[in-house]
Amino acid sequence: MDDDITAVLGCLKTSRVPKTAKGIAQQLNWYHQSDVSAKRQGAHETRVVRALSALVRQGIVTRKVSADGTKWVLSKDSKGCCR
Repeated sequence: MDDDITAVLGCLKTSRVPKTAKGIAQQLNWYHQSDVSAKRQGAHETRVVRALSALVRQGIVTRKVSADGTKWVLSKDSKGCCR
């Protein structure tokens, strides 16, 4: 599980998105959409889904579900995961 988290956070650190809560959330949402596409093609639970689940359990990320779909945001009490 920690390897999954490290992989996602590593991608966040090296990506070109701003290291703000909004930028990180956008990147998490992009990963999630990629995973949804992979699942539609028959893939089982991927590293990204497992990592996001672990980040939610640790209180770093919050999952919000609305009519527009699932969004991932950094938790307000999180110190940030990519500094």
